[in-house]
Amino acid sequence: PFWLPVGIIVALFGMRAVGPTAYVVMAMACMILAADPREAVMPFIANAMHMVTGSDKKAPPPRTATLLSVVVVAGFIVALCATLMYQYNYGINHWDGWATRSMPSMAFSRLSQGITELAAYNELSESVSLGGAQRLAAMHPDGKLFGWALGGLLLVIACSLFRLRLPWWPLHPVVFLIWGTFPGSYFCMSFLFGWIIKAAVVKMSGAKGYRIVKPFMIGVIAGEMFGAIGWAIVGTIYHFVTNLVPTSYRLFPS
Repeated sequence: PFWLPVGIIVALFGMRAVGPTAYVVMAMACMILAADPREAVMPFIANAMHMVTGSDKKAPPPRTATLLSVVVVAGFIVALCATLMYQYNYGINHWDGWATRSMPSMAFSRLSQGITELAAYNELSESVSLGGAQRLAAMHPDGKLFGWALGGLLLVIACSLFRLRLPWWPLHPVVFLIWGTFPGSYFCMSFLFGWIIKAAVVKMSGAKGYRIVKPFMIGVIAGEMFGAIGWAIVGTIYHFVTNLVPTSYRLFPS
């Protein structure tokens, strides 16, 4: 998502009340944990659990949870070893400018801007010396930024209510999380075509037709992912044979 908790906090309290030290600590934490997570594990696990332990009880949840735990732990170990091996032997991926240049400097660039603004208003020394209760007293919400945040909150609540009350309402509130993001620009057409196919199938054949088509659509997604894995294997073999970097094949925008 193109927003971070530190931005909401600064919009609510103001830079003078937050202070440079607390700001840079929160900003760095947001950069590590929230700004660029790439693939999120929990939605993948939730979808996997739903697919194998659905209404027809294909597999018992305890057994599935155990197998998923093994997969997650094994995947983490393999990914960690591969990351350390490639970074120590070949360095970081300099082609990913977003991860290697933009993200690491973002917290400090905004900190520098905030310090400049505080110094211009002769508030920097006061902001540094404020205590806990004094920071609450110095709270000064940014009306413009907080207005946008409040507007987003109201839109999410409205879409949630409309989705629960109006069967024809097309927008899911999750759209506001991915609106305008780089991954959203990649996946928006896939989501649109998926929605069109689903709406057409349900309209013409009802729930029965939906259940018939659902495995096929899951197969389409799985087929594309297996296709990407195939090209990854081809690229690996090409690299070891020629010692050259193969042409990249991007399935996900990461």
